[in-house]
Amino acid sequence: MTEFLFPEARALHFHRVALAQARETPTLILRARDEVPRLRASRPDLADTWARWERLLDLPLDRMAGEVLSDDPAGGLLRAHSPIHRCLAETERRALWQRVGLQRFVACFQTAAEDLELDDATQSAITGIAPRTLAGWRDELPTTIRASVMAGLKSVVSIHRALIGFAGSEHARRAWLAEPNPNLGGRPIDLMADGRLADVEAYLTSAVRDRIARADPPSA
Repeated sequence: MTEFLFPEARALHFHRVALAQARETPTLILRARDEVPRLRASRPDLADTWARWERLLDLPLDRMAGEVLSDDPAGGLLRAHSPIHRCLAETERRALWQRVGLQRFVACFQTAAEDLELDDATQSAITGIAPRTLAGWRDELPTTIRASVMAGLKSVVSIHRALIGFAGSEHARRAWLAEPNPNLGGRPIDLMADGRLADVEAYLTSAVRDRIARADPPSA
């Protein structure tokens, strides 16, 4: 199968990861070149696309990446019919998709942190990640994360999702974190920074569940 069966956003992210891997594994590009004739034979109707891939695969990696990752229909067409994806062994493909999943999750964490107005110092206190590392993630997403660190990121994302169901606006979510909560015994943001993410997450999950239950119409 030569075509992607997943959304364009995932195809774009996959190729970002794959091209980054190509810097460490130059043979990946050589294998992609070898794959193009097989793709041309199986899909002769895409002759122009295969010709473009042949030209790109002979360019320096940075120049090739600029076109493959371009946010336009031409770039989307290249990603949808990709010798890079096709030439990988199943184990390689699986490993790259795992990296894609990790990076997409980190992007979810970054979205949550921005929505909740958590600066790098606060994020660092919550997750244990150095502020410089967090700042660097905005330019280049990580390829590996320790399990203990991942747990903190997951809690922040979970708290953010629960807050969306509990507080309808960005302002309300930020205010809820910053205001003392007698049920929690302090400001939620302080508890999060003190490592009590589970307490805040459990409280919010219960509050959202109760709100949903109260909103359910009575049964006939």
